[in-house]
Amino acid sequence: MRSWKLHLVAGVAIAGIVGAAGAQDIIAKRQEEMKHFGKLMGTFKAVLVDKSGGSLADVSAGAKEIAGDANNELVGWFPQGTGEGKTDAMMTIWEKPDQFAADAKNLGVLATKLAAAADSGDAAASTAAFAALGKEGCGTCHSDFRKPKEQSYAK
Repeated sequence: MRSWKLHLVAGVAIAGIVGAAGAQDIIAKRQEEMKHFGKLMGTFKAVLVDKSGGSLADVSAGAKEIAGDANNELVGWFPQGTGEGKTDAMMTIWEKPDQFAADAKNLGVLATKLAAAADSGDAAASTAAFAALGKEGCGTCHSDFRKPKEQSYAK
């Protein structure tokens, strides 16, 4: 009987370790995806603000990618149990899941508007849509659901 209990305790401990490792893998994957969003935003800035390269077609393609991820995958990058460890995600993601989902949907809407503006060839409308995406899309979510830099795990 004693051996059975020892195996049970060991199994539970191992499952906890694997669970934590799995959570960190999920966190790393979502951080990779968010960094990709940041790179796309950098491309948009280069084209629309800095005028240092790229084209409206690049903006459109990147905005469509963000829209697709925001509408179909972003909320799934934050499953329950992935709020601890090396992450800047705030617990409000899991405490206010409806607000988080609404913000993700809004990001998709704003990215779609940027893609449409870029597809129209209107640089001024694209620049305005880019500003809205940054402020009302990325910015809103970051202010509500991302730890401030001074609280970052990576500081």
